[in-house]
Amino acid sequence: WDGLFQITGYMTILGTLLGWTCLIGLFVIMTSIPIMGKMTGKMFGMNRLMVKYTDERVKTVNEALQGILCVKMYTWEDSFAKQVDKSRQEELVSLRKIAYYRAFFRAYMSALPI
Repeated sequence: WDGLFQITGYMTILGTLLGWTCLIGLFVIMTSIPIMGKMTGKMFGMNRLMVKYTDERVKTVNEALQGILCVKMYTWEDSFAKQVDKSRQEELVSLRKIAYYRAFFRAYMSALPI
């Protein structure tokens, strides 16, 4: 809640040192706030999607471990392994997208005048 006071104080100091040009930096920061909000929301949605794949993979592994006698008796190891691999590959694709998005977000944040 004190962020508004800090921005006002910093802008006052910058205004006395730099003059009207500090308003350009303020404008850039203010216009980037909605962009950062959308990017954060998208990253949150991607994390939710990745958790869905992770839960599916963990559920499959738990089923295999709880029924290990049946799995071994009927030689279902390959089918369970394929299911786990499929879930893991989807999880990795989602994780890679999140990593690229996070890298872009950090680069964007570093480029802002703060």
